Formats: sequence, structure tokens, C-alpha cells
Amino acid sequence: MPTSDHALLGQLSSNSLPYRDPLAVIDWAALDVHGFWLPEPALSLYGLPEYEALAPEVKRRLSQYEFINVMQAGLVARAVVPATPVAAARGGLAPTLRVLKSRGLKPRL
Repeated sequence: MPTSDHALLGQLSSNSLPYRDPLAVIDWAALDVHGFWLPEPALSLYGLPEYEALAPEVKRRLSQYEFINVMQAGLVARAVVPATPVAAARGGLAPTLRVLKSRGLKPRL
């Protein structure tokens, strides 16, 4: 192999990080379960008179439900189309589902 190929391979190796499951890095105890999980302008009902009539607690809960639905859609998309060939080789969604289940969560796909 020419020297330039060795240099490129060396640079790629040094810039690569080992895979870390993002769910394993989250500090689950620090999550704020009492606040908005999406900004109000991002909510589907925001700006409608019906939204303004909702109680603050209902608005907060709506933000949490909509956030959960967005995350669930991302998990389903990842299961259907793995993001990279490496993810496909690692079993697609299986590692993520194992972490969710180990934390007592029940993902609905």
C-alpha cells in the first residue's frame, strides 16, 4: 500500500470513535418530568384558540406526548432503515430496544 494510503487510514482511525449507545449515556435520573419537553411554538395546537383555552398542566402534558411521538417515529424509522451499514450489521434497533427494556420502558413499535 502506498504511503499516502497509510496516512489516510491512520487519520481515519484516529478520528473514529468507538460506538457508544446514546441511551446508555443519558442521565435518566436528571430528566425533568415536570416541564415542557418541546417548546410551545413547536406544538401542533399552538396558536389556536383551543390551545389558549387549555390549562397549563394540559399544555405541558401535550408537549410531553408530542415529544414521545416524535421519538417513537424516529425509533421506527431507524428500525425500518438503519442509519448506517454499521448499525445494520449491529442488529438495527435491537441494542436500543434492549436498553429501553432494561430501564423498565415498554416501547410500542
